Amino acid sequence: MQSMQRQFGRMLHKSPGDNAKVAVLLSDYDDVDRVLAKIIDAAKSWRESWVNLSSTQLGVVTEYDGLWDPIVGASEGLGKIVAPTPEMQLEQALHLKEVYTELRVDLLEELELIEVRVVKPASRAREYIDPMRKTIKKRENKRLDYEKVQDKTTKLQRKPGKSSKEEASLAKLEAELARVAEDFHAADAHLRETLPPIVAAAFSIIPLLIDSVVALQNRFLGLYYTTLHTYCEKHGFPSPPPPMEDVIAVWSAGYEPAKREFESITCIAMGKAVRSESGSFSINPIAYGKWSSALIIWVDIIEWKHGAATAESHSIDDYIVVTPKPRTWATILIHRK
Repeated sequence: MQSMQRQFGRMLHKSPGDNAKVAVLLSDYDDVDRVLAKIIDAAKSWRESWVNLSSTQLGVVTEYDGLWDPIVGASEGLGKIVAPTPEMQLEQALHLKEVYTELRVDLLEELELIEVRVVKPASRAREYIDPMRKTIKKRENKRLDYEKVQDKTTKLQRKPGKSSKEEASLAKLEAELARVAEDFHAADAHLRETLPPIVAAAFSIIPLLIDSVVALQNRFLGLYYTTLHTYCEKHGFPSPPPPMEDVIAVWSAGYEPAKREFESITCIAMGKAVRSESGSFSINPIAYGKWSSALIIWVDIIEWKHGAATAESHSIDDYIVVTPKPRTWATILIHRK
């Protein structure tokens, strides 16, 4: 019953036992707890994003390796000699796969620092301030009890012509009011004394957490840059890379003619791609990474430097379609007669 009365007291928003300073303190407490919770959630999502990024990029370069790797038995029974993939492309694709494999391992080790430097400190800070919720709730309950008795006492004091029974009830209420007032003021004083330094300490850790996020992000990017820059220098790719519009222009110049010729093949022209929303097979170069100049390798793929040659110098009749096992279209259309 008393708990129900307290709930009604909260709904009525009575506050003769409250003031603006305490309201600000309680608001600050809720704010710092909410900010710490958001930092923890954002840090976990941030870590997952890096993990997904590294997994996706490793998957892409694994496809590079599979793209260059000759299909065993591709020319058997066809009476045609399949042009071998040049050693340079094989070496580039294999090395790129090794580089991204090592990069992912190193990155996963570095990502543990997010837990150590951001998630755990923020979680501990929330654990330290969490016991104050009981103190706040205790003070709030005593405030509601005080206000309820005070309201009853005031009404009875203002009533004219009180009977002897009412006078006795008034004396009892005044004694109870003195008791609940003392309890409330003690809880209120305790809250005013203990909450401000705790809230201040919690707020002070937030800039340190943000500094850690910035430092770690720079560390992860530096790991990527160093790894890919070393790879690009070894294999003659420009680092830093040329502007993205130049990469897309080279991509389109090599890819679009080849795409049109490939789509003229009957099995492709009458296939599911025609009935899909896009109406054709396409690859977006931006979707495969704008992180480094390693994207230039896609230009090598589209120009078919691995032995299939460019669309400008060879007709589609110079190619053989073979499907010894499930492959992507890019893989099954690379064999020359």
